[in-house]
Amino acid sequence: FANTSPDARVSVNFGFHRRESVLGVLRSNGEVYDEKRIHERSRIIALAIDARQERYPNEPRFVYQPLVGEEGANRWSEETRESILKNYNLNDLHL
Repeated sequence: FANTSPDARVSVNFGFHRRESVLGVLRSNGEVYDEKRIHERSRIIALAIDARQERYPNEPRFVYQPLVGEEGANRWSEETRESILKNYNLNDLHL
C-alpha cells in the first residue's frame, strides 16, 4: 500500500508460485514464462541461502533442489549482488 503518512514505513511482501503454475504462461504483453525466466528468477533463492550460510556457518545448509550443482554461480559476493540481487523485482512472476 502507498505510504501516505509522513512517517517512514517498510513493506515486506512474500509469496511464491508453483513452477508448474507459471511455466508456459503467456502474459498479455506477449511475454512467456519459460524455463530460462523461471531459472533466472529462482537464482535469488540460492543467493539468499548462500548469504545465510555465510552469516551462520555452523547451521546446516538448505539444499534448493532446482539449482543443485549451481552453488558456485550463486555465491554471495559483490558481483552476484549486482548481477542477481540488483533490481531482482524486475523479474518477478505475476499471474
